[in-house]
Amino acid sequence: MKTRLAKTLAAAFVGLTLLAATGLGQNQAPIGGPDAPRTREEFSQMLEKYPPNVRAAMSLDPTLLSNKEYLAPYPALAGYLSAHP
Repeated sequence: MKTRLAKTLAAAFVGLTLLAATGLGQNQAPIGGPDAPRTREEFSQMLEKYPPNVRAAMSLDPTLLSNKEYLAPYPALAGYLSAHP
């Protein structure tokens, strides 16, 4: 029992040390910050300018959001996605 507790505490200490050393969790903007609703709305409006299959394809395969070859025919959309990673 004491060995299990010691191992757990050691693992927690190592994890916290690594977290502190990498700086994760410090000075990061919260996900879904105050501009998130506005950004979602702008993105939705941007997608309305294109055929419905563009939105459907991106919904099925989100990797298309960063696929330069896929986005090539849609330069305004590619620019928007570059500005809002």
